[in-house]
Amino acid sequence: MIVKSLNSDFVSTKQAAVKLGVSVGTVQKMVENQILQAWKTAGGHRRISLSSLIEYLKKINVTPLSLNLTIYIVEDDINTVKLYEKTIKSWDMPVETVNCASGIECVYELSKNIADLIITDLKMDRMDGFELIKLLKSTPKFKDISTLVVTGLDIDEVKNLLPANIPILKKPIPFHEIHGFVTALHTLKMNTIG
Repeated sequence: MIVKSLNSDFVSTKQAAVKLGVSVGTVQKMVENQILQAWKTAGGHRRISLSSLIEYLKKINVTPLSLNLTIYIVEDDINTVKLYEKTIKSWDMPVETVNCASGIECVYELSKNIADLIITDLKMDRMDGFELIKLLKSTPKFKDISTLVVTGLDIDEVKNLLPANIPILKKPIPFHEIHGFVTALHTLKMNTIG
């Protein structure tokens, strides 16, 4: 039996096959045997529930790391970092966070693992958010990483000091806006897999 879900987070059989390291035919059999939940499009193509795929990977003790978004939180206030961690964890999304207390720490972490998203404050010791963004956008390896600024500074005063394509959000942290951004980024990542 094929289950049609109202959830909009789906992957194709090819994308599921890539994540599982199996053939498309094997994924189709997994759907037919109700191991993965899916539905068929009007054209007869299967769409696999992302949550079903993630649950299966967990069940076989495989962490679906490539499905995860890696978000770097660049913030020097430990209480704010804890708030980010707690809130992002509550979203129940495949997200891994890396905490950096300064721009320098962020660059060091990026040298080991590229982020999908960097959320940065602007006022920090050592290397602040302005310097970090300038470095990111001038380095070919980092220039395409999505970046969000969350600051207590006046947005009108800082917007001309940053590239025009960098969204600036005002503290207190607008988690509903960040959640929307992360959801869109995750959907984009899933659509480019396979």
